[in-house]
Amino acid sequence: MEPGHHVPRPEHGNRPVGLLPETAGGQLNYGFANSTMASIVFPVSIKGVLYEGGSVVLLENERSEWELPGGRLEPGETPEGCLAREVGEELGIAVEVGPLLDCWVYEVFPKREVVIVTYGLRRSDKGDLRVSEEHRRIGLFSIDQIDRIPLPRGYHRAVCAWGHLLGPEERC
Repeated sequence: MEPGHHVPRPEHGNRPVGLLPETAGGQLNYGFANSTMASIVFPVSIKGVLYEGGSVVLLENERSEWELPGGRLEPGETPEGCLAREVGEELGIAVEVGPLLDCWVYEVFPKREVVIVTYGLRRSDKGDLRVSEEHRRIGLFSIDQIDRIPLPRGYHRAVCAWGHLLGPEERC
């Protein structure tokens, strides 16, 4: 296990989501024993990476884990609309939703998986950050610090990807 990424979960708890089915001998393989496709439904959570003064904004949840701001996609809502709404509710600020960064399956609790979709964010206002009742507190962490806190690996990938895309000038 990598240091700082220990969030106690089974080994399969941080699986990337493939965009295309794997092929086996030229045949499409959807991962089902028979050729009959099963219906699998996962909740979807849309999260955003926001840099503030050179640090990434994280929220501490009820499980004492740090997570990115965002939340559940509601029926009829676009991922970008969901994220703008959730960030407004959780942090009290307005944001511009940027590019898609990552998508992965996370086992929140044993046998409870959620599809996590992450986007880059830019602030579109100058208001103060505030924490909602959904979280314990806000934390601002440097890239080096996120290696030492309980943060799921998929969030770490998204934070690094957005930091790389922004470059040092835009992260501040």
